[in-house]
Amino acid sequence: MFVSKETIESASRKLFSQQEQKNDGRGVTCVRAICTYLDRGDFNSARTVFQGEGDKIRAYPDIEATCIKYFGCRSHGKHNCNDSLCIAMREHMHKKLFVDSLRQTADDVTKAHKQNT
Repeated sequence: MFVSKETIESASRKLFSQQEQKNDGRGVTCVRAICTYLDRGDFNSARTVFQGEGDKIRAYPDIEATCIKYFGCRSHGKHNCNDSLCIAMREHMHKKLFVDSLRQTADDVTKAHKQNT
């Protein structure tokens, strides 16, 4: 499978940026491994790490969404996979991202309110 150099670089930058914000700045080891392979231009090895470590990555819905965007589903490696399990996982991931977004917004509003009082 051919993947352009620009796509690989973009994936590495995005994933590295996302992972370094997790775990109080310590990052996510398996995602750093994916970035290392991408930095070497080894897209297939990066995808293999995603497929093997996806259970750990699932704890970070934003990172999981980025991985799926670049690598396809974990089970089949397909983009927009129509397998029923993959569809259910995408729906679950989108719900988690939505809830996380609502929580962040609520936290931001609370902080702004405290600063103004």
